[in-house]
Amino acid sequence: MTTLFATAPATAEQLFDTKCEQEKLWWKNEESEQILNRGYLLKGETVEGAIERICSAAAQRLYKPELKEAFKEMVERGWMSLSSPIWANMGTRFAYFMLQCSCA
Repeated sequence: MTTLFATAPATAEQLFDTKCEQEKLWWKNEESEQILNRGYLLKGETVEGAIERICSAAAQRLYKPELKEAFKEMVERGWMSLSSPIWANMGTRFAYFMLQCSCA
């Protein structure tokens, strides 16, 4: 009899390695691209280009350029979800207009 625990990774390193094999941009599909193209991407920008713009700007703003690739990894793998103002404004001349979202 096989149980859930019999197939689970034995160590934290194995668990992390398993998660790292997750496909990048698994969340990118026709629907997500349509949503992002309705005002979140710059004219002619791709989803990948937007991720590059956002991660570069975030790393630059923190004065930590070495974080750019880590940010890209987290976004591409779906480990970090970006808010609407970040998609639309981060890394643009309008970035200083970013406001915190509040739906309440």
